[in-house]
Amino acid sequence: MMNRYINNQNGSTVFYLIWGFFLMGMLLILTFNIVNIYVVKNQANIAADQASMAASSEVYKSIKDVISDYEPPGILGLLEEEEETLAEKIEEEIESLETSHGYLSTTETEIRAINNVLNDELTTNNHLRSEISESINDSLPSVINVVEKVLEQNNAIVTGSKITLFNEDLRVEVMTSTEYNTTEYSSMMPTLSEDIDQKGVGLSVSFADLTGWSSWEYVFD
Repeated sequence: MMNRYINNQNGSTVFYLIWGFFLMGMLLILTFNIVNIYVVKNQANIAADQASMAASSEVYKSIKDVISDYEPPGILGLLEEEEETLAEKIEEEIESLETSHGYLSTTETEIRAINNVLNDELTTNNHLRSEISESINDSLPSVINVVEKVLEQNNAIVTGSKITLFNEDLRVEVMTSTEYNTTEYSSMMPTLSEDIDQKGVGLSVSFADLTGWSSWEYVFD
């Protein structure tokens, strides 16, 4: 009788040990999956942010080409000697911002100066308005290329990703996603796969609406 009781007790102990190890394994896998969600989400966020900033840089690169070469047409196409060029006006604005907003980075100062000057100039200068609008249009192929490259480097899903020039805040916007896969643990926790979407926005292009530029979207095939 005593031996049978001991055997039953031993059997129960083994059963509870096995069940305990199973629950611990399930808890570990669940914890791993939860952590992995945040890792994949962060990866998608980094990809979207970097892609939108890279796209903004391409837009501004094209705009700065116009700024460096632009001369306002005067009477009979002649430029008054005392009139400042667009590049000179922006340089003066940069110097002013460096004095009043010394905490800004060099890039932030330059971008803010360009926005300030163009917001003023484009309200009355139709010729410049056309030039800036055309420069934005010319930047689109390089915008597409650089966004695709950045997304691939960050292991984002390129197909279905979307570029928007410009969103309601007049910024370049990139929507992308990364794939999340759970770790399987028996039939109670099967493998699941899901795309995690994230959005990134680039530098402000506050003068975009003054150029007559319509919102443009590109979705990768």
